Amino acid sequence: MRATLILIQVILVSLLLPIAAYASSIDLENLPIDASPDEIIIVSHDMDVRAEAIELGYAGAYDEVQEAIDESFDGATIFIDEGTYGMFEINTNVVGMRITGLNPLIESTQGWGNVVDIYFGENIMLDSLRIAHYDQASHFGSVINISCSKYISIRNCDIYGPGEAGIHMLSSEDISIIGNRIHDITYTAIKTAMWQVDTVGCPNRVSGLDIRDNYIYNTPLAIEGYTSDSDPLDYYTMNYFYDPDLGPSDEESFSLHYIDPTLLLATTTLVSHDPVVIEAAEELGVREVFTNIQMAVEYSEPGDTIVVCPGTYQTFKVPDYVHGITILGCGADFVSSNSFNPVIEILNTSDIVFENLNVYHVVDGVCQGGCFHICGSRDITITGCDIHGSGVFGIWIDMSEDIEITNNLIHDCTWTGLQLESADWFCSSEIWRIGRILVEENYFYRNATDLVDNWGDYWQVVPFRKNNYFEEPDWIND
Repeated sequence: MRATLILIQVILVSLLLPIAAYASSIDLENLPIDASPDEIIIVSHDMDVRAEAIELGYAGAYDEVQEAIDESFDGATIFIDEGTYGMFEINTNVVGMRITGLNPLIESTQGWGNVVDIYFGENIMLDSLRIAHYDQASHFGSVINISCSKYISIRNCDIYGPGEAGIHMLSSEDISIIGNRIHDITYTAIKTAMWQVDTVGCPNRVSGLDIRDNYIYNTPLAIEGYTSDSDPLDYYTMNYFYDPDLGPSDEESFSLHYIDPTLLLATTTLVSHDPVVIEAAEELGVREVFTNIQMAVEYSEPGDTIVVCPGTYQTFKVPDYVHGITILGCGADFVSSNSFNPVIEILNTSDIVFENLNVYHVVDGVCQGGCFHICGSRDITITGCDIHGSGVFGIWIDMSEDIEITNNLIHDCTWTGLQLESADWFCSSEIWRIGRILVEENYFYRNATDLVDNWGDYWQVVPFRKNNYFEEPDWIND
């Protein structure tokens, strides 16, 4: 008798296990959305929920989000039960789709590609979703990728995990990113970029952004890239840069009073990610304020000083039409997560000063690019900078002259701290070899080599060790 009871219990447990595995809290008769059942597609791993949805007259019921998207229609709402679901792509002719649910997890475990891809989408909303790369995956691709789309809204989502960007926007317009958490991203929380306008017919640049009330934290960069909005500060300043579960940091925020007052003049441009600093700069009447260093450089004029406030900023280039400027860091880091590109590139220009910048690669392992790359340029000064990381070169100079490299820390480079080269495939220049370089009072240490001179004047090699140091300074650990 006892054996019979045990057998019955085992059978009952085995029958209940599938139900427990797909336990659902969804109440199909009282969904918290304003839509009729014939406008709603249900996604659930629970077979009973899917069967009930069909009985109640819902438009469809599927096991995965992608299946629901493939069967969607104009104006549909896809409501997702709790649980974990696979990555999906929106690339249909459907206009007006909302994807929401009981805080489900949309996850990719394959380590490459985008978790959610919206391509040629129109009037699409993602609401109350958790979207992530698996935390042990590699970081190729972004969490959400939006390209050639318009009227896209991302609200109340939790976006995280290894990835090049939390939200990556290419050639799209009228994008709302409101009330989300964007965190623990490998490189940048929000990234905008251009694309092949003439070949695919997309807008030239991302425009019409509304980015507010988001919590952005535990990621090197908050925002980077290009937009065509006239004032990028309008869509950027109403965000928070801390984990809301922990609250704001007790650290004292950076104040403009830390900057020499003589710098806050009509010739000064300010770059900052901090909304408080941005607001203070505007109240003080600072001539130009940017959140993006590349835009600040491209809009600069001869004689300008660009003051970069504390924070982590993306790579940038100084193009040939920009000259006669100073870029001064106040606790600013410039990083690259692209192992092939330099962090700062100076091409065919003149009279540029870089002072007090922290420049490095954030990639693990060996990179193919350097920290600074100077090509076809004259009168370039690099002083007081910390130049390091996995970059092959600390400073790489091609066909340039009148270069001053003074009082820098140049260290932990996988090939050489300073490389002199003639490589005319990088830039066109009338300077046929490197000349007149001052390398003085720098600390070179933990580089594979300190100098590689392939095309410099011979006299440069002889005094290279003079007035330089080849060990880590004692004061750096004070």
